[in-house]
Amino acid sequence: MRLTISDIAKKTGYAKSTVSAALNNKPGVKPKTREEIQRIAAEMNYIPNEFARNLSMQTTNTIGIIVRDITNPFYAKICRAIENTASEHAYTTLILNTDGIREKELNAIRVMSGQMVSGVIIDISGKDTDLLMELNKFGLPFVVFGTTAGELAADSVEADDYNGAYQAAEYLYSCGHRKIGFVHGGMESVYSQRRLRGIRKALEHNGIELEEKYIFYKAKTIQEGYLMGKKLVNFEDLPTAIIAYNDLVAVGMIRALEENGRQVPDDISIIGFDDIELMTFPLTTVQIPEYEMGEKAAELLFDKIMGKASGRPREILLDTELVVRKSVKRLL
Repeated sequence: MRLTISDIAKKTGYAKSTVSAALNNKPGVKPKTREEIQRIAAEMNYIPNEFARNLSMQTTNTIGIIVRDITNPFYAKICRAIENTASEHAYTTLILNTDGIREKELNAIRVMSGQMVSGVIIDISGKDTDLLMELNKFGLPFVVFGTTAGELAADSVEADDYNGAYQAAEYLYSCGHRKIGFVHGGMESVYSQRRLRGIRKALEHNGIELEEKYIFYKAKTIQEGYLMGKKLVNFEDLPTAIIAYNDLVAVGMIRALEENGRQVPDDISIIGFDDIELMTFPLTTVQIPEYEMGEKAAELLFDKIMGKASGRPREILLDTELVVRKSVKRLL
């Protein structure tokens, strides 16, 4: 049977209010009394009822993480970094997936509030300021990762997608590619929009234009990449190189192309985005520092929870880097 404060009060002879104050390190208890009560509680193997404690404090030692798909290695590494940082602060994490569906996102925020989390780290598309307004409504401290918070001022951590895509396109040009394509992640994806701008700028800098027929909509997953690859097999004027929205899309495309007799990089070159560790193909890709992104987001949130944050919202932009492997053919 679980020990209660009443049991410790009987054992020590102190009132339950005094025992509760001593165990929760609240003021108003003499140091000698506090030490005695805590010693006896330890001898009795007393385990605090965290639920009851949190209920009285209207918060928990838990932070919420709202992501689109935890099965995506990109999010898995971010969540692991947040969890490790939270553990250093004696906090746990609650993770909810939304699949990028608005109703699920709004419900996730309501669930986090109902669970009395101390704060939330959330992934948004960049235009979803109404989600952040919902967090404000519930009084939850929050940090945005993957993009800035737009017009609604908030702490945020993001990777430099624009520069990463610029590097990828510049590299393809240096390898002799002029017919370069991009597999878009969708108009709703701020990541994809930034990458498209980076590609356009790099090609413009070298005096060529990204043709609209070489922008392929849309793919974000391995399966969608596979279907995109099957379409490309029958494309009449195939580009010599394609920058995929992410590594998962690149994997699916490579699988479909090779099933249909097209080899990477001999027949077509492909560059990915993310540099996920599950890759078995030597894919040239843009490395995003997912773990660091998670760490920084957690640090920002704990500053807010601990009352250390002050002044203007902090926006952290992390560098990206092109990792050259063997999926690009040199034409020059």
